[in-house]
Amino acid sequence: GVAWMELLAMKAGWRSRDDGMVKQLFAEELAAARAEPDPLAAVRRYESVVRTFEGLVAIDEPVARLKELRASREFAKAAQEEKRAEGMEISYRRTLGKAMQAFMQPSDDTPVAPRLAHDLQIESLQRLASKGSYEGLAAQRVLEGIYVRLDFYAAADLSGQKLTVAKAVAGLIHAPNR
Repeated sequence: GVAWMELLAMKAGWRSRDDGMVKQLFAEELAAARAEPDPLAAVRRYESVVRTFEGLVAIDEPVARLKELRASREFAKAAQEEKRAEGMEISYRRTLGKAMQAFMQPSDDTPVAPRLAHDLQIESLQRLASKGSYEGLAAQRVLEGIYVRLDFYAAADLSGQKLTVAKAVAGLIHAPNR
């Protein structure tokens, strides 16, 4: 982070240029972009390299690689998969938001933890999250959102048995044997 700020300061003229530092950081960032197996992540890394190092070094290679990657079938497929996963995430969040809202409402009927976990689809989300895919990443984000709501924010909104149930379900999300 500090090195990036130093580069920006050099670009802006607030710091004297250190060509050795620029070349070293450029080489490191370029190597990381080259090594990225995911086409979307690679494009994002190359974009970052171009933005960061433009005006400091020749950026012909990362610009050419960006054009090549963006034109590839792998990139198009990955972008489509990521978009589908984002749609799935939005759908889950809507559905789960309703289940969470129902649970948070004051009532005499407090569900047991397994029922709430079922209503929140914890097990199916965990299965999806275990996959090394864009859908897996989306499922992990949904799980983390549920976890934060149940483990951190619930204490401010709930008490008694409902808080106990919320904490138990949050514990399922980050169980060590998952």
